Formats: sequence, C-alpha cells, structure tokens
Amino acid sequence: MSKSSLSSVVSNLVRASMGASVPASVPDEDLDRHVAELILKEAKQKAESYTKLGVEAYLPTGPDANAPRANKRFLSSIIRRTDDHNKTILREQALAAQEIK
Repeated sequence: MSKSSLSSVVSNLVRASMGASVPASVPDEDLDRHVAELILKEAKQKAESYTKLGVEAYLPTGPDANAPRANKRFLSSIIRRTDDHNKTILREQALAAQEIK
C-alpha cells in the first residue's frame, strides 16, 4: 500500500515537531495514534473547562504573542507633526484675517 504525498508530508511534519525524540523507525500508525491522543486530550480539557466557564473556555486566553504591535514612536511622531501642521495653518489664517482688517 503506497502512502499519499499528503500523508507523507504530515508524517514528516509530525516527526519534525516532535524533534529527535522520535526515531525514524517509529511507524506512522503510532504517530497517528499519538496525534489522535493529543487531540482527544485537548478536547477533554476544553469540555471540562466548558462546564465551568461556558463559551469562554473556547476563547483565546490573553493577547496573542505573535500579533503585530503598534509602533508607538511612529504614531506619536505623526500626531506631533499633524498638530504642528494644524497650528501653522491656524497661525497663517489668523495673520491673513488680520491683514484683511
């Protein structure tokens, strides 16, 4: 029975994620069983926390560490420049209004 390329890729990814602790001699069926056990374990934990917390059990906890962060220095600079620009325009308008009088 030949392995599909998808099955081969998934198997290689699972082996890579587990690191050197999994020798190449471990059959794919054992890896599949291990992954299934991990999924079942996580599902049981979520089900237990669902009975305690409700829907909040399935919501992500805390901020995502991989989420992009705001560049506060850049934003502060933009706001400062915009404020300076607006002040300059108001000053020019005030001078123009005084000249008209």
